Amino acid sequence: MNLQEAISQLKLAVDALGEAALRDDKTPLGNAQALDLAASSVGIGNENPDVVIFGDLNHFHNFNKQHGVELGDAAIALVGSLIAEIFVSDCKAQAFRRSGDEFVILLSRSMLDRFISLVPRFSSCLLIVTEKAKKTSVTRETSMSFGYAIAEDEVGFGDLLARAEAACRVAKREGNGTCAEWIEELGSVESMRGRCVNCEADVTCYVPQRTESKRRALLCCPCCGMALAQ
Repeated sequence: MNLQEAISQLKLAVDALGEAALRDDKTPLGNAQALDLAASSVGIGNENPDVVIFGDLNHFHNFNKQHGVELGDAAIALVGSLIAEIFVSDCKAQAFRRSGDEFVILLSRSMLDRFISLVPRFSSCLLIVTEKAKKTSVTRETSMSFGYAIAEDEVGFGDLLARAEAACRVAKREGNGTCAEWIEELGSVESMRGRCVNCEADVTCYVPQRTESKRRALLCCPCCGMALAQ
């Protein structure tokens, strides 16, 4: 091997390490570091993305509590693969797992209608689990909701992501496999949380601040109707 060949192989090895550092450890998507690098291209024109989409699994805390962290990780891997297959391949999007069950997708506005048409495919994501002790397979179900914000003049990526996350909270109230667009009225939303003393469900409600009472409280569980612990 001559010097030039050695330099070429070293460069390939360095490039491979760089790519590995930007890959998520549970999904085929980019990680938070890759998202930070891609964020600078949002909304600057030409062929760069101008729509920021935020999505996460619905009721993931309860899913983890009921089925265990290992199955929770499997659910994250499943939806990550679906995002790669459906949005990255079909909509030419860039997709990342920011943390936990939170995903961020960067998209061209020209593909937004196509993206919206594909979102219902996330209303039911089925996970086949093999129970070794019983030598049988069972199906577990999870779902996702999405919110998106379209780039505007002088609005930074951080604000766009916050808007998309607020819109995602609205989508979660509308049902599984839905998406919502950020609008100005969502700019001031605060969460109220409670825990059911009967079924132990964690309940979160999002209320516009301007209509919020200073003595606000969640009174009953939407699952069983019993009182919530404040």
